Amino acid sequence: MRPRISATSFFLPGTLISALLLARGLALLCGRAWPVGLALALAVIAAPWIVDLYTPSDYPQNEFDLAVAFARLCLPQIFFYGLYVLIGQML
Repeated sequence: MRPRISATSFFLPGTLISALLLARGLALLCGRAWPVGLALALAVIAAPWIVDLYTPSDYPQNEFDLAVAFARLCLPQIFFYGLYVLIGQML
């Protein structure tokens, strides 16, 4: 007897969609889409220079350090925007 497939079974672990999402997520991290990972790493490393581009020269040092910390927290969104588009295409 063959197992029954319902619309919700595709979202359970071990199904085709889960496997595709995992494979494409790994490809986004280290596969063909390695430029995305490289851009992410460079953006996080270059956060002080990026913040320096947008702040005036008399900006207080403690606020500059805080802006760099926030930039390092927010810049990984580059990766997650790519993952969001990938999942959106699968839907």
